[in-house]
Amino acid sequence: MEDLSNGPVWIIGGGKFGRQAAESLLRKKAANHIVLVDIQPDRLLPEGVEYICGDGIAWLTEHLPLEAEVGAIIPAVPFHLAAEWLKKRLSLDGFSVETVNLPDYLL
Repeated sequence: MEDLSNGPVWIIGGGKFGRQAAESLLRKKAANHIVLVDIQPDRLLPEGVEYICGDGIAWLTEHLPLEAEVGAIIPAVPFHLAAEWLKKRLSLDGFSVETVNLPDYLL
């Protein structure tokens, strides 16, 4: 795992995979500061992780300006984090964004 010490590592999602990501970063000393965001995280979060109780998309939208110094963002949620963040960001900027469901035959 590469050194991510040039900024905090944000883990969005605190379930099984978010916890595993935090444990791995801590074990390998790959990050100086780990922030985990979730409304209801796994109860077994490791010590040394800053926990923020909140909606991951809303938090990311608020805390990710262009000048943010972040070492990495680790998605640990059951949806496409970048797509949901972009939808939220665009809607805040006044754009209309709609989710289009694909027909089954395309899947």
